[in-house]
Amino acid sequence: VEITYGQTHTPKEATTNFGDVVCNYTSALANAGTYTVTYTVEGTANYAGAKASYIVTINKGQAEIIVNTNTITVTYGTSVILPKATCTFASVACDTLASNLVDVNTYTVTYTVAETVNYYGDTKTLTVVINPLGVNAPTLSGEYTYTGKEQKAILSGFDSSYMTALNNVKTNAG
Repeated sequence: VEITYGQTHTPKEATTNFGDVVCNYTSALANAGTYTVTYTVEGTANYAGAKASYIVTINKGQAEIIVNTNTITVTYGTSVILPKATCTFASVACDTLASNLVDVNTYTVTYTVAETVNYYGDTKTLTVVINPLGVNAPTLSGEYTYTGKEQKAILSGFDSSYMTALNNVKTNAG
């Protein structure tokens, strides 16, 4: 008899025309493995005893990680939120922290459930792509005429969180 872990096994029914049949089947068939189930009938003055057995094999089940593995694409500066992964019998390990996914790059994130005595492990991966931030070049606003005094250039579209303006104060033309 072959079953998968989590399935129920009911011992075969055994009868005899004399004496009581004793089965050694117990709930010891709890983990994946191979077990022998033995039936015994004690002998009497008129009958010889008898013994019969069969093998029960409980195969490991397959763990299944449930997680959305669609590619995640964000722009640099946007936080990555990794999907939550679950498994029915064990906790799921993730090899990457979302807080480490910050630079422009393509990352592979791996979720894992380790193999146990009753289940084969499972692995799922997803890809995270962080694209460069599209920054528009600032433009010069206004008109500037030589006055002999220091003048500061006014930049339109300047984002100080991503840019630095150098040498934008001049006195002389050019």
